[in-house]
Amino acid sequence: MSTAARDKWERRYTAADYEPIRTPSAFLKLAASGLTPGRALCLAAGAGRNGVWLASAGWQVTAVDISPQGLAWCRQLASEEGVHLETIEADLTQFDLGTDQWDLVTMIFYNEPALFPSIRQALRPGGHFLFHTFSVHQLKQRWGPSSSQHLARHLDLQEGFGDWDWPRYDDDDFPREDGRLESSLRLLATKPVTRNL
Repeated sequence: MSTAARDKWERRYTAADYEPIRTPSAFLKLAASGLTPGRALCLAAGAGRNGVWLASAGWQVTAVDISPQGLAWCRQLASEEGVHLETIEADLTQFDLGTDQWDLVTMIFYNEPALFPSIRQALRPGGHFLFHTFSVHQLKQRWGPSSSQHLARHLDLQEGFGDWDWPRYDDDDFPREDGRLESSLRLLATKPVTRNL
Protein backbone atom coordinates (compact mmCIF):
# COMPACT_ATOMS: atom_id res chain seq x y z
CA MET A 1 0.00 0.00 0.00
CA SER A 2 1.21 3.50 -0.81
CA THR A 3 1.98 4.87 2.64
CA ALA A 4 2.47 8.41 1.32
CA ALA A 5 -0.94 8.49 -0.35
CA ARG A 6 -2.63 6.98 2.69
CA ASP A 7 -0.98 9.47 5.04
CA LYS A 8 -1.90 12.40 2.81
CA TRP A 9 -5.60 11.56 2.87
CA GLU A 10 -5.57 10.62 6.54
CA ARG A 11 -4.22 14.08 7.35
CA ARG A 12 -6.99 15.66 5.32
CA TYR A 13 -9.82 13.60 6.77
CA THR A 14 -8.64 13.91 10.38
CA ALA A 15 -7.98 17.69 10.25
CA ALA A 16 -9.86 19.59 12.95
CA ASP A 17 -11.53 21.86 10.39
CA TYR A 18 -12.47 19.11 7.92
CA GLU A 19 -16.14 18.99 7.00
CA PRO A 20 -17.11 16.38 4.40
CA ILE A 21 -19.01 17.45 1.31
CA ARG A 22 -22.38 15.73 1.41
CA THR A 23 -23.78 16.55 -2.02
CA PRO A 24 -22.88 14.10 -4.81
CA SER A 25 -21.17 14.94 -8.08
CA ALA A 26 -23.65 16.82 -10.25
CA PHE A 27 -22.66 14.65 -13.19
CA LEU A 28 -23.28 11.48 -11.18
CA LYS A 29 -26.80 12.61 -10.36
CA LEU A 30 -27.46 13.56 -13.97
CA ALA A 31 -25.98 10.48 -15.62
CA ALA A 32 -26.91 7.76 -13.13
CA SER A 33 -30.50 8.86 -12.60
CA GLY A 34 -31.53 7.14 -15.81
CA LEU A 35 -29.73 3.86 -15.07
CA THR A 36 -31.28 0.71 -13.61
CA PRO A 37 -29.75 0.14 -10.15
CA GLY A 38 -27.54 -2.90 -9.67
CA ARG A 39 -24.09 -3.47 -8.18
CA ALA A 40 -21.92 -0.35 -8.06
CA LEU A 41 -18.22 -0.01 -7.29
CA CYS A 42 -17.03 3.44 -6.22
CA LEU A 43 -13.28 3.84 -6.68
CA ALA A 44 -11.50 6.38 -4.45
CA ALA A 45 -14.80 6.81 -2.60
CA GLY A 46 -13.38 9.24 -0.04
CA ALA A 47 -15.91 10.50 2.50
CA GLY A 48 -18.67 8.73 0.63
CA ARG A 49 -20.91 11.43 -0.84
CA ASN A 50 -21.26 9.65 -4.19
CA GLY A 51 -21.55 6.12 -2.84
CA VAL A 52 -24.19 7.16 -0.33
CA TRP A 53 -26.20 8.90 -3.04
CA LEU A 54 -26.08 5.75 -5.17
CA ALA A 55 -27.17 3.63 -2.21
CA SER A 56 -30.05 6.06 -1.64
CA ALA A 57 -31.01 5.57 -5.29
CA GLY A 58 -31.24 1.80 -4.85
CA TRP A 59 -27.77 0.64 -5.83
CA GLN A 60 -25.87 -2.07 -3.95
CA VAL A 61 -22.67 -0.13 -3.32
CA THR A 62 -19.09 -1.11 -2.54
CA ALA A 63 -16.91 1.89 -1.68
CA VAL A 64 -13.12 1.49 -1.91
CA ASP A 65 -10.59 4.00 -0.61
CA ILE A 66 -7.03 4.06 0.73
CA SER A 67 -8.00 6.12 3.80
CA PRO A 68 -9.56 4.45 6.87
CA GLN A 69 -10.80 7.83 8.12
CA GLY A 70 -12.34 8.64 4.76
CA LEU A 71 -14.28 5.39 4.92
CA ALA A 72 -15.29 6.15 8.50
CA TRP A 73 -16.84 9.40 7.23
CA CYS A 74 -18.48 7.35 4.47
CA ARG A 75 -20.10 4.96 6.95
CA GLN A 76 -21.22 7.86 9.14
CA LEU A 77 -22.90 9.60 6.22
CA ALA A 78 -24.56 6.34 5.16
CA SER A 79 -25.88 5.88 8.70
CA GLU A 80 -27.22 9.43 8.77
CA GLU A 81 -28.96 8.87 5.44
CA GLY A 82 -30.35 5.50 6.52
CA VAL A 83 -28.62 3.45 3.83
CA HIS A 84 -26.07 0.64 3.80
CA LEU A 85 -22.94 0.21 1.74
CA GLU A 86 -19.85 -1.95 1.97
CA THR A 87 -16.51 -0.22 2.57
CA ILE A 88 -13.10 -1.65 1.68
CA GLU A 89 -9.76 -0.09 2.61
CA ALA A 90 -7.34 -0.73 -0.25
CA ASP A 91 -4.70 0.77 -2.50
CA LEU A 92 -6.47 0.84 -5.87
CA THR A 93 -3.23 0.16 -7.72
CA GLN A 94 -3.24 -3.27 -6.05
CA PHE A 95 -6.98 -3.92 -5.69
CA ASP A 96 -8.65 -6.70 -7.70
CA LEU A 97 -11.79 -5.29 -9.33
CA GLY A 98 -12.90 -8.75 -10.44
CA THR A 99 -14.44 -9.93 -13.72
CA ASP A 100 -18.01 -9.27 -14.92
CA GLN A 101 -19.02 -8.27 -11.39
CA TRP A 102 -20.36 -4.72 -11.58
CA ASP A 103 -23.17 -2.85 -13.30
CA LEU A 104 -21.53 0.50 -12.59
CA VAL A 105 -17.98 1.59 -11.77
CA THR A 106 -17.36 5.20 -10.80
CA MET A 107 -14.09 7.16 -10.82
CA ILE A 108 -14.87 10.66 -9.55
CA PHE A 109 -12.14 13.23 -8.88
CA TYR A 110 -9.56 10.52 -9.18
CA ASN A 111 -7.54 9.92 -12.34
CA GLU A 112 -5.71 6.65 -12.89
CA PRO A 113 -5.80 5.48 -16.53
CA ALA A 114 -3.75 2.42 -15.56
CA LEU A 115 -6.98 1.06 -14.02
CA PHE A 116 -8.98 1.33 -17.25
CA PRO A 117 -8.21 -2.24 -18.45
CA SER A 118 -9.29 -3.62 -15.06
CA ILE A 119 -12.48 -1.55 -15.18
CA ARG A 120 -13.28 -2.91 -18.66
CA GLN A 121 -12.89 -6.44 -17.32
CA ALA A 122 -14.77 -5.79 -14.09
CA LEU A 123 -17.96 -4.48 -15.69
CA ARG A 124 -20.69 -6.80 -16.84
CA PRO A 125 -21.86 -6.54 -20.47
CA GLY A 126 -24.23 -3.59 -20.56
CA GLY A 127 -22.57 -2.10 -17.47
CA HIS A 128 -21.43 1.50 -17.21
CA PHE A 129 -18.23 3.38 -16.39
CA LEU A 130 -18.85 6.85 -14.98
CA PHE A 131 -15.87 9.20 -14.96
CA HIS A 132 -15.75 12.79 -13.69
CA THR A 133 -12.54 14.59 -12.82
CA PHE A 134 -10.44 17.64 -13.57
CA SER A 135 -9.11 17.87 -17.11
CA VAL A 136 -5.76 19.23 -18.25
CA HIS A 137 -7.55 22.55 -18.85
CA GLN A 138 -8.00 22.99 -15.09
CA LEU A 139 -4.55 24.60 -14.96
CA LYS A 140 -6.02 27.81 -16.44
CA GLN A 141 -8.41 28.08 -13.49
CA ARG A 142 -5.51 28.71 -11.10
CA TRP A 143 -6.90 26.46 -8.38
CA GLY A 144 -7.07 22.72 -7.81
CA PRO A 145 -4.46 20.11 -8.75
CA SER A 146 -1.37 21.32 -10.59
CA SER A 147 0.28 17.96 -11.29
CA SER A 148 -0.44 16.59 -14.77
CA GLN A 149 -0.82 13.06 -13.37
CA HIS A 150 -4.00 14.16 -11.59
CA LEU A 151 -5.49 15.83 -14.68
CA ALA A 152 -7.45 13.79 -17.21
CA ARG A 153 -6.91 13.75 -20.96
CA HIS A 154 -9.45 12.92 -23.66
CA LEU A 155 -6.84 10.68 -25.31
CA ASP A 156 -6.69 8.40 -22.26
CA LEU A 157 -10.45 7.96 -22.23
CA GLN A 158 -10.48 7.38 -25.99
CA GLU A 159 -7.77 4.75 -25.71
CA GLY A 160 -9.46 3.11 -22.74
CA PHE A 161 -13.09 3.11 -23.86
CA GLY A 162 -13.22 4.38 -27.43
CA ASP A 163 -14.87 1.18 -28.66
CA TRP A 164 -17.74 1.48 -26.15
CA ASP A 165 -20.92 3.54 -26.47
CA TRP A 166 -20.68 7.00 -24.86
CA PRO A 167 -24.23 8.09 -23.93
CA ARG A 168 -22.78 11.15 -22.20
CA TYR A 169 -19.49 12.98 -22.70
CA ASP A 170 -18.38 16.52 -21.95
CA ASP A 171 -15.01 18.25 -21.95
CA ASP A 172 -15.75 21.78 -20.83
CA ASP A 173 -15.78 24.39 -18.06
CA PHE A 174 -18.60 23.99 -15.55
CA PRO A 175 -19.84 26.33 -12.81
CA ARG A 176 -19.60 25.00 -9.26
CA GLU A 177 -21.82 25.76 -6.30
CA ASP A 178 -18.99 27.79 -4.73
CA GLY A 179 -18.91 30.13 -7.74
CA ARG A 180 -15.66 28.87 -9.23
CA LEU A 181 -15.30 27.32 -12.68
CA GLU A 182 -14.16 23.71 -12.97
CA SER A 183 -12.57 22.34 -16.14
CA SER A 184 -13.42 18.66 -16.23
CA LEU A 185 -13.96 15.58 -18.32
CA ARG A 186 -17.27 13.81 -17.75
CA LEU A 187 -17.99 10.45 -19.33
CA LEU A 188 -20.62 7.75 -19.11
CA ALA A 189 -19.46 4.78 -21.20
CA THR A 190 -21.45 1.58 -21.69
CA LYS A 191 -19.85 -1.83 -22.19
CA PRO A 192 -21.24 -3.53 -25.29
CA VAL A 193 -23.52 -6.53 -24.89
CA THR A 194 -22.10 -9.27 -27.10
CA ARG A 195 -24.55 -11.56 -28.84
CA ASN A 196 -23.91 -15.23 -29.39
CA LEU A 197 -24.21 -16.08 -33.06
